Amino acid sequence: MPPPTKHILLFGDQSVETLSGIQALVRNSKKSPMARRFLQEATDVIQLESSRLNSQEHGWDKPFDSLLGLAEDNNASSGPNTIISTVLMCVGRLGQLIM
Repeated sequence: MPPPTKHILLFGDQSVETLSGIQALVRNSKKSPMARRFLQEATDVIQLESSRLNSQEHGWDKPFDSLLGLAEDNNASSGPNTIISTVLMCVGRLGQLIM
């Protein structure tokens, strides 16, 4: 019997483009209940945690209703927010695991 396949998930740094990962997750959430649930729960957690911090702590002053909206706003800003970019990168990479 062949040995089990091992997978490695690499996380980049803040220079990794995050919008495409969130867009892919949103596309897949339309077909996958698991991806849809992950996306909704990730959105809920990020909204909750960001509400516990003031804007000086996380450096983000725009409201968001979805991770896609957050990713688009972050991508459109003059300099992406490091904390937001890191969170979006992690969500996007973790979302790839369930797709």
